[in-house]
Amino acid sequence: YNPQDGSIRSKLNGQCLSIDSCSTSEAANIVVSECQINDPSAQCQGKNQQWTINTSDQSVVSRMNGK
Repeated sequence: YNPQDGSIRSKLNGQCLSIDSCSTSEAANIVVSECQINDPSAQCQGKNQQWTINTSDQSVVSRMNGK
């Protein structure tokens, strides 16, 4: 987890944990894909790859939609 950009990256290949297709659905798929954080040409500008870890309960929440 990188708190500066909010990414969670694979140690295997450096790809980012992502909400598939920037879905806001409660049942959205989580995938690993090429990192595109803050890329203005990327789908939802990579916001689907930014996360916050809540230290009180260790939950992971998307910065894109708060889910």
